[in-house]
Amino acid sequence: MIEWPRKRGDTIKKILIILFAFILLACDAEDPAPAFEYLELTEDSITLEIGEAHIIDYTVHPEEYTLDALDIVFDPSLLSLEDDSITALAAGETEVHLYYDDTLQDTLLVEVEAPDFAYIELDKTHVELEVGASHTIEYTVHPQEYPLETLDIEVDGPLVSLEDETLTALEEGETEVHLYYEDSLQDTLYVEITPMMHTVCFVGADIEEIRVEAGELLPHAGSLSPEEESREFLGWFYDEDFQEPFDYHDPIIEDTTLHARWLDVNKEYNLESDFSEGPFRPKDDQQYVIIEADPEKGFHFPYIIYIPSTTHEEENLGYKRYLLFEGYNARPAIEPKEDYDEAARRMSELYGKEIQERLFIPRVVPILPDFGFFDISIYDAGKEELRDMHYTEYPEYTDADSIAVDTFYAYGYYTGDLETYLDTLFPRRFSRQAMTYAEFAFDLYTREDLAAYIDLDEQYWAMVDDALNRLNDAGWNLEEEIFVHGFSASGMFANRFVTIHPERVRAMFAGGFYYPVLPSGEKEGHTLDYPLGTADYEELFGEPFDLEAYREVPKLYYIGGQDDRDSLGHEPFYSYHPDQEGIVGEIFGEGMFLDRYEDVVATYFELGGNAYFMKDLYMGHGMRENHHDIVARFFAIHRNDEGPRFDHSLYEFYIEYRYPARREYP
Repeated sequence: MIEWPRKRGDTIKKILIILFAFILLACDAEDPAPAFEYLELTEDSITLEIGEAHIIDYTVHPEEYTLDALDIVFDPSLLSLEDDSITALAAGETEVHLYYDDTLQDTLLVEVEAPDFAYIELDKTHVELEVGASHTIEYTVHPQEYPLETLDIEVDGPLVSLEDETLTALEEGETEVHLYYEDSLQDTLYVEITPMMHTVCFVGADIEEIRVEAGELLPHAGSLSPEEESREFLGWFYDEDFQEPFDYHDPIIEDTTLHARWLDVNKEYNLESDFSEGPFRPKDDQQYVIIEADPEKGFHFPYIIYIPSTTHEEENLGYKRYLLFEGYNARPAIEPKEDYDEAARRMSELYGKEIQERLFIPRVVPILPDFGFFDISIYDAGKEELRDMHYTEYPEYTDADSIAVDTFYAYGYYTGDLETYLDTLFPRRFSRQAMTYAEFAFDLYTREDLAAYIDLDEQYWAMVDDALNRLNDAGWNLEEEIFVHGFSASGMFANRFVTIHPERVRAMFAGGFYYPVLPSGEKEGHTLDYPLGTADYEELFGEPFDLEAYREVPKLYYIGGQDDRDSLGHEPFYSYHPDQEGIVGEIFGEGMFLDRYEDVVATYFELGGNAYFMKDLYMGHGMRENHHDIVARFFAIHRNDEGPRFDHSLYEFYIEYRYPARREYP
């Protein structure tokens, strides 16, 4: 055995190990990949039908070359591509280019053929649209692959408009829409157009939403007036803050949400009836008490206090109570004039009785003659008889004559300077009758007579305050503010009285009225003196006219649509100066009051007035039974509530309302 020297043997071992490693590496190595040469399509051109798919087939040279990425470029309007498969979309010719490493390799010519047209079919042949609604015409082409180029749509009639295959309904009715292709009728769409409808939702009350034709009113208001025991429904409002009241005469012009406003009945008011014994305690029937004139308390004429019966006492518990003040409106033919019972009996049956009964409140009616000269024009009698007959005529005791009595008294009635007085005062201040019979009037009135007429409007308040004291001492618990009510002559009184003293009037109704006091001193260059307007208001009443205070008083005016009366220029109401009558004619035109009604109301609103005007289209100079329901409701909703409100829950088709516009309508 040969033994290698140890040093030499280690070296040989190392050499053998290295050689063995190289042999192993050489055995594991592959041949290098071949270089890419070109790409070749299997087909140069193909023909497809719309919707048909085709897989792009190609060969790579050399075949051993591994293809990393291939870019295929084509016209996307005619073809689509997914996983090397093209699908024909539309008829035409195009090329499909194959790129590799940004180099064009080959091109495939593609021809897409369209199938023969068969017919067009509407997806819907009948549609129902509301006015203003749109409908897109949807249809199917057979075969579906056929490329539809142009479609003619003809609208039969003016009920719909067409834009981009979309119909818009314009008017109610029925019409047809025809589809033509290459002058051949394909299908017909039948369109029924109904009125536009809006949804009205109610919040705060258990009332289901309703659908209302656009521009129309809500259905009969009574069905939309919810009732609850513990609170009173005050009406619907557009906003949840109750700043914009809804009116049943507002047309519905859009989807609308209405919010119910409620008034919690405050049981602190009149929870119990605790009336003292005496003439002011309510009984089974209405009664009255005549209060004699008391100059020391500020009133020179008597007045009547009417006490309601107990019929409606219980249903009015829980509400504030207000005294109802009503102007005298009768011709009792009293002789002697101190016999006031006849006047009280006649006034007890007039319209104010209905209101005070339904609201269970006392009523006050002053008894005093008109200051003026009306009676002289129709009676040829002596001084004493005329003075006794003052009570036989309508007392327009807030007309120009009665308000001007202070001036009449102050300007030297006994100075003898009659000519100066007539020239300076009568032409501007007094009525037609006063001017005509002024000279004879100097022989009619004594200085004591005139003294009793000083500050008539203040005398009314003295009566009111005296009545409030008497009634509250008897347990009525009345508020300081009052309700004012009147019909016909007393309606004119109510209309003027609220203009003079808005600060203490809680609400006012004037029925059978003519010409509200316009809340301005000027119109179209004309000066509007009282009672036509307020130009001389400060001169007459000692302070400027307060338009805002006047606007805040809830006011309801009523007139019969067949009422043929007028208080201007016609007997028995000569309460305007002739110059004022001329101004009315120039502003509102000639004729009777109803001929001017619309213009009068519009002017009232234009000058800042705020009130409801109610006209019964078929009524004359009078009121229906349900009118009392409306008036009583009008006062009722202003007992505990603040601000002017109105409830149309008693709306009837023959009642027409006018009020300041709250919303702008298209």
